Amino acid sequence: MSESKLLKGIIIGATVGGLISLADKSTRVEVSRNLKKAGDRTNYYLKNPSDVIQGVRSCYEQLASNLFTGADSVVEMLSDIQQTIEKVSSTDEHRE
Repeated sequence: MSESKLLKGIIIGATVGGLISLADKSTRVEVSRNLKKAGDRTNYYLKNPSDVIQGVRSCYEQLASNLFTGADSVVEMLSDIQQTIEKVSSTDEHRE
């Protein structure tokens, strides 16, 4: 029951805070401009769904490329660490 009150309190507080902030004219203008931009983008993507798919594909390819490059770097680093450990071990063996 307290979780329900907490959630309701958060929603009411956010709503009241948002309404109070709209008392400022520059805030209202900015909110209006941003809502219009969002609506225009939404309409564009609704009319051109292939652009959405292309954008998602492009982001996925970039992410995959970055992960692959990062994995290669980690493998190289581990190889360097292994070589260093082997050199240290062989140096220690020669000392004994």
